Amino acid sequence: GTSDKDGASSTEFSSRIVTPLSSKLSADFTFRFIDSMTEIDDGSFADNPHRKNYLTQAETGTTLRWEPLSFWSQSLSGRYMYLSRKDYAPLAQDGNASDYRFDSSSQELEWRNLITVTSINRITAGIDVSRETGSSFGYGISTYGTSVSQFPEKSASTTGLFANDFLEIMRYMTISAG
Repeated sequence: GTSDKDGASSTEFSSRIVTPLSSKLSADFTFRFIDSMTEIDDGSFADNPHRKNYLTQAETGTTLRWEPLSFWSQSLSGRYMYLSRKDYAPLAQDGNASDYRFDSSSQELEWRNLITVTSINRITAGIDVSRETGSSFGYGISTYGTSVSQFPEKSASTTGLFANDFLEIMRYMTISAG
């Protein structure tokens, strides 16, 4: 982790493990974590040691790769990500205060196939399914009054099929359609 003179700090960790499970099967595991706090100056760029911005993010993923035939490989990947942001300024002498929060998460699953037709022609095809969820809440107090902003948790899901034909004509010239 790191810290700065104005109180900003950050703790980060990431790792990746790739392991062969057999001659035609391998697994890849990833993890990343960030926890940080920064001081946000006021609009006049005056130092405000009480106004803080917090960020927490965690992400993990797994990919299994399989090569059933010499010209065909597959991968199945899953990923999860969580993000939380908070901007906080306690009640100051000027009567201003704020507290804004945002939380989100996403999950993704992908199955991908790579077929080598010839040494210059590869086809990629698969399916991708994802879901994202998020919510936010905030309030502010100022000389203009009090404001409240709330967005309850909402989510969106997507599913996509994809196919791409990649043709390498020359070393520096490729054609791709999908």
